[in-house]
Amino acid sequence: MWGYRAAAADPDTVIAACQRQACSRVLIQMPALSDDDALWAAYAWLFVKAQRAGIEALALDGYPEAIQEPQLLAQKIRKVLHLIAPPALAGIQLDIEPYLLPGFFGDESGPRRYLEAIDLLKEVIGGRTKLSMVIPFWLASKTVGGRPLAYAVMDRVDEVAVMSYRTNLDELAEIADDTLRYGDLIGSPVWLALETTVLPVERRVILTRAPRPDVADAVLDYDGRRLALAPVPLVVADGHRRDWFRIHHRVMVRPERLTFAGRPRAEVANAVQTLRETLSHRSFSGVVIHDLNGFQALME
Repeated sequence: MWGYRAAAADPDTVIAACQRQACSRVLIQMPALSDDDALWAAYAWLFVKAQRAGIEALALDGYPEAIQEPQLLAQKIRKVLHLIAPPALAGIQLDIEPYLLPGFFGDESGPRRYLEAIDLLKEVIGGRTKLSMVIPFWLASKTVGGRPLAYAVMDRVDEVAVMSYRTNLDELAEIADDTLRYGDLIGSPVWLALETTVLPVERRVILTRAPRPDVADAVLDYDGRRLALAPVPLVVADGHRRDWFRIHHRVMVRPERLTFAGRPRAEVANAVQTLRETLSHRSFSGVVIHDLNGFQALME
């Protein structure tokens, strides 16, 4: 749940929704540091009520810029730990997604800042509760120090939740396989994820360098820090460094491949059951559904 205000204002509705769907845990975004004490107290009470209902509640937060100023996120974690004691606080899950920052994979400094931020936040938690990290399935294909970045993250945390957003379960199992296998090896729990929110059509373009501007489909203006696709501006500011590109390949990803939005709720339940019955990895610990509002909006 990303709507922490609504959750804190009406905890009984949140808990009842989880109970109806037989959820074992719920993840709720942390309030902002600027929120008043009354809201933070209501947020803490929600965790107590969830525990009494037999539901694990994890505090959820994260944003890409956290790798640049991790102390701000550390302050929120310290406040959560001060207000909510285990076992009411079943864990803290961080969804940082630093690869959304420009140039994150330009060299190893971006991934290393990511790992350093995780180390700092883990130190703040100090073993008082579990640390869970949200990672994309393809993080296993990126390396830092010669090792898959996903594995470096898993070495540092208590569990991961993999954004394995696919509606074809064979494809989901395939893209999550590397992470599950490493979880088997190190004895680390791995949660997989299903998407239920409405997504747009994704259009991706693969570019190759063009020999001349007149045959280009795109221009990269380094100094202006922008990539312009067709119609390509033939004039870039004087003195600006630029490169020209042609479109090598276009890919369109339909939302129905990624999300269960618009489908019956029973399909999600069947997908969860199928994964539980067919995945043989010891590390597989369950399925995270993104998100409660999206799931409840599905057809009965």
